[in-house]
Amino acid sequence: MISRTGAELDDLDVLPSGVEFEHRRGPGYRFANYQAGLELVREYADFDEIVLVDDSVIGPSIPLAEIMDTRRTRGYEVIGMTEAFTPRHHLQPYFIAFKAPVVRSTAFRKFWLEFDPSTDGPLSAQPAARLQDALGHAGFRSGPYFGPKEADLARAERRLAWAWSLTTPSESAARADAPVPDVESADSGVLYADEFVSGNRLPMLRVDAVVVDPYRLGGTQLFAQASLAHPELFGGLDATFDLPARGRERVRAVHAPELLADGVGYCT
Repeated sequence: MISRTGAELDDLDVLPSGVEFEHRRGPGYRFANYQAGLELVREYADFDEIVLVDDSVIGPSIPLAEIMDTRRTRGYEVIGMTEAFTPRHHLQPYFIAFKAPVVRSTAFRKFWLEFDPSTDGPLSAQPAARLQDALGHAGFRSGPYFGPKEADLARAERRLAWAWSLTTPSESAARADAPVPDVESADSGVLYADEFVSGNRLPMLRVDAVVVDPYRLGGTQLFAQASLAHPELFGGLDATFDLPARGRERVRAVHAPELLADGVGYCT
């Protein structure tokens, strides 16, 4: 477990057995943390699988073995949970799993040895895209566990239109008449977040869907339903997220009739 901010002793006391904690100093964010963890691992070839995951998700709600070896992912050596298409196609980096051929490859080791943490911004998708390019050039296949179906895409378009309709005049002016965001440019882990509750199609919940709720789809309602569906994963997290305070600004939107109709909102 790698952290840029450190941890209190009480936090370290409750870490599961076998978890090592490392306080990292220096530039970079998600991928810089991943790099630091892999530097501690060193001998990649000793492992059959390596999974990189950050603290922006809760889960998985199903065994990891099922994610790594199921019909959806059996043809991939690199597995993500969801995918994105901007700035170019890549697996969203909050969860990336690598099977043995990748872990033991020169391309994998070379990428991490040469990775520059100063290029790793807090919201940058470039490192994930560069990693996928490097492994793709080495012949490895990448793909997501969750892939939206036609009905999902149609619902996602309605959700983006709904979120756009709630922008304030100042927000609209700042966007300079930009068009409604398309599905490919949106955050699919947030856009389809309620699939975490409705089944095992998306077995990780993005924290942003709950505490930020960028598309104003009812994050507090989603959290309540997720807590009921997977109580083993959510004990004490309501206090951590301070949900009542964070959710006040969304209350009007959550209860609007348009949000409750036609499956636009989370868990409706």
